Amino acid sequence: MSATNTDWTALQQAEDMAYFKADLCCYSPERYSLEEKREICNDMISTSKAMLDAMREDFEQKCKELHFCSNGQLGQMHRQTN
Repeated sequence: MSATNTDWTALQQAEDMAYFKADLCCYSPERYSLEEKREICNDMISTSKAMLDAMREDFEQKCKELHFCSNGQLGQMHRQTN
């Protein structure tokens, strides 16, 4: 998923749901099988990783854009002073 089309709401909702399920499991662990608990843990990890990866990609893209703009502006300033 590229930084330009990241669906932040969907990522946040998926992560929230994974952690909500984990809270329910912690509240009454006897209701969940070992496999269900493993799946809940895996969902927490994968949704958090997806969110973190999207944030990193977005941050890197913003840095590239900022660096490009800064270099462009500096180049214009240099030409104007010469």
